[in-house]
Amino acid sequence: MNALRELPNKIDRIESIVSLLESSEIQLSEAVSDLRSFQDEFEVNPERLEQVNARLSELHGIARKHKVKPTELIQVIEDLRKQLSRFQNSDEEIEKLQRMRNC
Repeated sequence: MNALRELPNKIDRIESIVSLLESSEIQLSEAVSDLRSFQDEFEVNPERLEQVNARLSELHGIARKHKVKPTELIQVIEDLRKQLSRFQNSDEEIEKLQRMRNC
């Protein structure tokens, strides 16, 4: 008899659980749909991927040549520009000194 009396309470709990599961199913379905839309926005372009990989490989090769990490290449470029500027200025200085000597 007690089992029969508790049956309505158990049915209410089961209905509540079923309601939660149905709500979860709807949310999961929406999440899957959103993820698929998000994935579609990021289609991989094989040609572009190949270009990026080639460029990265080139940068790593240049970094090895200069015995630095790829992240340090910007500093190497700045140092080389400074050296080039000094060399260009030294040519101008030499020409200036030669003109002064010839006068």
